[in-house]
Amino acid sequence: MTGETRGFGLGPMPGENVAVAAEIVVGETGEFPAFPELPARGVGFDQIGRNAALLEGLNVEPGPRGWRLCPRPQLLTRRAVDGFEADLDACGEVWGSSLNVLKIQVTGPWTLAAAVELPNGHRALTDPGALRDLSGALIHGTLAHVAEVRRRFGVEVAVQIDEPLLGVVCGGRLRGTSDYDMIRAVPRVEAAERLSTIVDSLSDSGVPRSAVLLNLTAQVPLWEVAVSSGAGTILIDPTHVVGAVHMDGLGAAVSDGVRVGFGVIPAESSAIPGKANLEEWSRNTAVRVARLWDELGLERHLLTSMVDVHPQSGLSGVSAPVAARALAAARIVAGMLLRDAGDL
Repeated sequence: MTGETRGFGLGPMPGENVAVAAEIVVGETGEFPAFPELPARGVGFDQIGRNAALLEGLNVEPGPRGWRLCPRPQLLTRRAVDGFEADLDACGEVWGSSLNVLKIQVTGPWTLAAAVELPNGHRALTDPGALRDLSGALIHGTLAHVAEVRRRFGVEVAVQIDEPLLGVVCGGRLRGTSDYDMIRAVPRVEAAERLSTIVDSLSDSGVPRSAVLLNLTAQVPLWEVAVSSGAGTILIDPTHVVGAVHMDGLGAAVSDGVRVGFGVIPAESSAIPGKANLEEWSRNTAVRVARLWDELGLERHLLTSMVDVHPQSGLSGVSAPVAARALAAARIVAGMLLRDAGDL
């Protein structure tokens, strides 16, 4: 599923109407649409609540600080499952059989275990059994979701694994039951192994490693974890790539055959230009990507096959017109890199 440079969204979209979001995604993204997520709909549609609908055999409920495991299914969990089904139906009505590939998004095991608590208030991350059960439920639920998307839309499926808390988990900066209780850092080797288990399971189910994207845009990338995870693409925010260590990490990843997604499209209303200026702004952005590539000492022709373009974060905080322009900008910048890599 690798190939030409692509422009796409990370999943979260504004508003509460999934049909409207689906129309924007397919209209502005082009060849690599992302299944829309609408966190503005409230509890149960946030990142963790949405993934609760995928956790096979486990139940969660809202707790004092977020989500926590519970022994029986809750009404809110049932609503999340029903909402998932309704969103698939709504997108199917908008898209029909027009798609060739669809990207879905799931929360990674480390972020999930850091965000979900046990009934006693401790994070699931602190209990090896709970961590194992969460990871297993996530894998089974993700594979079932992939199969359902294939059945409904008749498409190839790409899977984006969102890990916004990976750096916090591996850096020992995650608070426990109080501000004075810091949870031990997870060794990077262990972090990579658990991620690779998910990538391996997806591969065994027919999702090639080239179609697995690891989303690290919310943090300074952990290159050794990202590369060892086996994901075909690493999504980053280039503003976090500062200094020789990270430049070397990025260059080494690409040299090892890992595709990189650059979050160079802002996710704020004030930073997205209007339609009249979008082309010029996009070209300037493409030039910045090419200059960064030059700093890495990589061949320009690789910009046409080893680079993707996407927003710096989800687009749930902007208006629908701004989200549409952001997705269009990602597509335009990707197209410029593809056509004009040597001339930027």
